[in-house]
Amino acid sequence: MPMAKSAAETAVRLDDTLADAHATLGFIRLFYDWDAPAAEKELTRALELNPSLSAARINHAGYFLATGKREEAIPEIHQAIQLDPLSLRTQALGTIFLIFAQHYDEAMEQARKALDLEPRFGMVMAFQGLALAEQGRFPEAVEHLEKAAQLDNGATVGLFRAHVHAVAGHKERAQELVGEMEKATEHAYICPYEVAAAYVSLKKNDKAYQWLRKGIEEHADCMAWLGVEPWMEPFRADPRYNELLREVGLATAGQNKPAK
Repeated sequence: MPMAKSAAETAVRLDDTLADAHATLGFIRLFYDWDAPAAEKELTRALELNPSLSAARINHAGYFLATGKREEAIPEIHQAIQLDPLSLRTQALGTIFLIFAQHYDEAMEQARKALDLEPRFGMVMAFQGLALAEQGRFPEAVEHLEKAAQLDNGATVGLFRAHVHAVAGHKERAQELVGEMEKATEHAYICPYEVAAAYVSLKKNDKAYQWLRKGIEEHADCMAWLGVEPWMEPFRADPRYNELLREVGLATAGQNKPAK
């Protein structure tokens, strides 16, 4: 991220009319700097320069979600996909962003469209499983995550798999999967936030907090989703939750208040 930030800042300095550079810098301001106002400024500038830039639209949707403006994200998601319907990145982000906005049926439909483009897209298949789990359709959710893991053996899918097993009541299997991911951190980078989310689903808030603190220390990009992801809801009543939100600059987002 520091290298990406330096490159984007250099590009903007050399030519302030580069919409792509502003869109990228806005992404970095939000997910690495945790500076929402600066992110908004860059993304607004990108869209002023090129309203048809799909990357700027989807990044703008991410900004709206991270700052608690769920419904404002929806038209940006739709426009981003319409502008670049063959982009697998945009299709995938559109799917997970619809889940963050709690539009689960629409997320399922969007995932089907992405899988029509690339049937072996394991991450999107995992996203389908996440949406199913949020709807309480646990056997189907587990089935989707098991299929996704066969296509994508990455840590993110592995930890989503642990989450779905946990909420489906398969606690031992979920703990086994989280343990495998923890061990893998000894020789590979795995986002601490994603480990924390799995521990939230296992109802182990102290372990979740430890990993969230690690995410703060490492400036893990996923920390920007702390107030957004539905499966973090059980942690929102924890008195430590708002402390973490303040550290990532999201304490004023409306939906980020702890659960009553």
